[in-house]
Amino acid sequence: MGFQLFAQQDISHINARKFIRQVLLIYSPEEYAMLETYYRTPSEFTLSNATFKIGRHIDFLNYIMDTTRKDLAVNSVPVMVHEMTHLYANRRAYALIEKRKLSFAPGDKYLCISLDTTREILVKLKPTPPARFMAATVPELLRENKYYDFIATDNETVMPQKEGIYGLLDEWHAYMHSARVAFSLHRFYEREAFYGALTTDYSEQPLHDDKPWKDFFANFYEMYLPYIEFKYYILQYLAYCKQHQPEVYDYIIFEDRAFRAAYKAIDEAYKQVIEQFRAYKPRVIELLTKLSIEVSEENMGGQYFMFINEAGIATYQSLYEAFEKEIQKQELSEIDFYLKQ
Repeated sequence: MGFQLFAQQDISHINARKFIRQVLLIYSPEEYAMLETYYRTPSEFTLSNATFKIGRHIDFLNYIMDTTRKDLAVNSVPVMVHEMTHLYANRRAYALIEKRKLSFAPGDKYLCISLDTTREILVKLKPTPPARFMAATVPELLRENKYYDFIATDNETVMPQKEGIYGLLDEWHAYMHSARVAFSLHRFYEREAFYGALTTDYSEQPLHDDKPWKDFFANFYEMYLPYIEFKYYILQYLAYCKQHQPEVYDYIIFEDRAFRAAYKAIDEAYKQVIEQFRAYKPRVIELLTKLSIEVSEENMGGQYFMFINEAGIATYQSLYEAFEKEIQKQELSEIDFYLKQ
């Protein structure tokens, strides 16, 4: 009952940082452990007898849009985890180099691709073309959502432009963790849906609140599409390199075992989350229907929406299927196969 009551509170009078940490610890312990490891990892390392600094730690509350209400704070957690995963992947990589006493030369760059703090892959970055080099090869139908932010952009601060295919891998890795958190929070939203109405007037309000379900589905679907989207970008990038920069393609496919291991690990972990969500969703719809909460899915001009009591939530299903269709074509499916060997 203790956490139940705690979950009801407005968090304007409690420690928002403690609240978010508690939510992660309870519902997503792997990401909680990564967050705590990030803050325990120093900013200065001794690598090959030289001191190496990577800058100060970033406060995760910078990525929580509203710290005064628990529902708004929790809704920001997947995005926060996404951004903190980028920071973790960078900082943790150099901690592993120091711990394993690996050789390090000035200018070397690494990423730590992690499923959790015990399953980590150290990937050394090689110079590869910025993602915009292959932007023109992406079909018009697929030029939505993240395309203009990460692919067809001159913004050199985004990882796919700074680090090419390794930047695409980094983004995919971060979205995997944010999707995993977004799904694991379904248990929080379940509690909120039933307990959130405890302070309402039962004569005017139903016991079951539909808002938490709207939040859950809206948050998860924002992390649903990037699974297939960034998988496509990685495969299409390599298809482009095969034709125009074969040395990059050959290195990734035949020499970079760490990249291939990371690709396979992210793909399997992300796919598992998608499958869990697809198995869970019908159960929620069945429950809401029994509670006389209207739920429907409609195709509106080629775009799919899920409606809960007339509130529309974009599912991106048509775009997901379009990316999936491209990946199933022979060239990309072969590259996907090679990456998993």
